[in-house]
Amino acid sequence: IDRWLIGLDMTQTQVAVYELPTIQGMFPRMFSTLIDSGMRAGIPKPLWKGVVTIYEDGEQVQAFTGNENPNNTRVVLLNAEGQIIHFYDQGFSVAALNELRAKLEL
Repeated sequence: IDRWLIGLDMTQTQVAVYELPTIQGMFPRMFSTLIDSGMRAGIPKPLWKGVVTIYEDGEQVQAFTGNENPNNTRVVLLNAEGQIIHFYDQGFSVAALNELRAKLEL
């Protein structure tokens, strides 16, 4: 996600960004505080409000967005009505960033 955040920042793209890591299963939920702290360790504190770990519905989110390559960020852009108007899950590229930015201008 860092590359996407840097790209958005460097292009001065004004958009609300939320990181939604998803973790399946009962065991991770028991250690959610420890897991959340670990996930936030590499993220600047001002951005913490934008990180929401999904535990209980993690399996549903992964089924919806796909999980074939779990290391790739899934970029989901919603319009004002909450409809998905852009989805990308092939890793970061400048072309992908520009495509996202074009959808923001609509």
